[in-house]
Amino acid sequence: MLSLLVLAGILCLGGAAACLWLIDRRERVLQRRLARRGQTGDPALPTRSVRARWQLWLLARQDELPRYWAAWLLLLPLSGLIAQHLLAGPAGLIAAALALALLVGLQAYRAAQQRQRAILQLPALLDGLARLASVGQSLPLAFGKILDDTPSPLAKMLQRAQALHSAGIELDAALRQVATSYRISEFNLLAAAMKVAMHYGGQPEKLVNRIATVLRARQAAHEELLALTSEVRLSAWVLGLAPLAIGVVMGMLNRDYMSVLFNDPSGQRMLMVVVVLQVFGAFFLYRLAKRV
Repeated sequence: MLSLLVLAGILCLGGAAACLWLIDRRERVLQRRLARRGQTGDPALPTRSVRARWQLWLLARQDELPRYWAAWLLLLPLSGLIAQHLLAGPAGLIAAALALALLVGLQAYRAAQQRQRAILQLPALLDGLARLASVGQSLPLAFGKILDDTPSPLAKMLQRAQALHSAGIELDAALRQVATSYRISEFNLLAAAMKVAMHYGGQPEKLVNRIATVLRARQAAHEELLALTSEVRLSAWVLGLAPLAIGVVMGMLNRDYMSVLFNDPSGQRMLMVVVVLQVFGAFFLYRLAKRV
């Protein structure tokens, strides 16, 4: 079992290194392609190409990862080795699986928080666009200037759209692609404002101000909804984490009592049933909390 866990750790590190190399290579290839398109002035960048969409999707996921994300993969074999040393049976594999689920959940939460911060920063960017447009600058030109003063993570997301625009794609189409890649639908409102300003003219600063007002109103309503449903979400967290906490405490207080679940075949079957039921219960509690 220990050799299997060590092999799993080596495979995780090798997979992380391969993923880093592939992501870096694809980003360099995409940047070279964008530079060539921008120099030749060819507007026919494959906006509907499956390969281009996947490249943008990979770049978006790379932006969501923490800086030293490969080091976090060491948690998988490390947790398995510790559990295998303390308990017998399939404890190492179960601990590695739980660590993997924990990492996936933490990354999903981190990505959601990053998207939320970008949405909160968007109204301030729209106010800056409106100010620049009110003094006579076009929205695409103002968009390129205001990115230098935009904080992260919104700046990194919109710089992808600016790179596509520099390669020859219309700015509204580039923003729609970025909205799809980062799963932020609010970028579609900015894309609509860009399309209206570029194709129909008028007074774009008024449209941009109204979009900023709508986004602030939506954010206020969202915060009020979170405050009203906090009790339900807290109950879901307590019910989901209580079995795990009780199991850990009982294992620390009486190892012989809990070792039956890992050493005895019937106990192992019961443990697998408990894990499956816990996963399904956590999923249903998550869906219940999201529906409120």
